[in-house]
Amino acid sequence: MRRRFGRAGRCTGVESRLVLERSVRSWEVRRGPFDEALFATLPESHWTLQVRDVDKLVPDVALLLDCFDFLPL
Repeated sequence: MRRRFGRAGRCTGVESRLVLERSVRSWEVRRGPFDEALFATLPESHWTLQVRDVDKLVPDVALLLDCFDFLPL
């Protein structure tokens, strides 16, 4: 899964952010696109990749969103 969504974070023209928890009240935000090597260096937890419009890049996510059609887009 990390590799699949990481591809979306590497795309030029796609808004993406990597948020890393550094301590209880300290966060670091990096803006994409990201180099593939970065994902191999991430810890097991305490980070998240946010990709805008990922449903347009990953067909499985678009199908998942169909289950939540009551949410505004």
